[in-house]
Amino acid sequence: MLLYSRFLRQEGNEFIASTQRIRYPAFMPNWETEPVTGKRFLSKSIFNVDSLSEPDIWTLAQTHVPTVKARGDIQQNDIVKIGLRVDQNNIPSRHANILDWDESEDGMAREKNKSFAINLANCSKLVIR
Repeated sequence: MLLYSRFLRQEGNEFIASTQRIRYPAFMPNWETEPVTGKRFLSKSIFNVDSLSEPDIWTLAQTHVPTVKARGDIQQNDIVKIGLRVDQNNIPSRHANILDWDESEDGMAREKNKSFAINLANCSKLVIR
């Protein structure tokens, strides 16, 4: 399975360096709008770092997230195991989205998505820059 990274900018909110822990807000989804149809959907941006060297991963991170301080590495199969999927759209190069979040209007959707984000954070390995 492929290796992906979520590039992290906010120590304290997204990760805690002293405990080597990624916090769930790093993986909470954001609302996006599909440019052609205008349909709104929840997603979380990640990058395919499979087969890249450490220096190449940090170059990719710096290119797309100039204030990057760390990253959360996660295997594609860990994303799929919890009920989400990866859409490798390559816009920009190597970019992907985590999709299939709960988009329902009820109050349970946020809790379900928080649970997904907690699982993603727990499956991820923190790498400090």
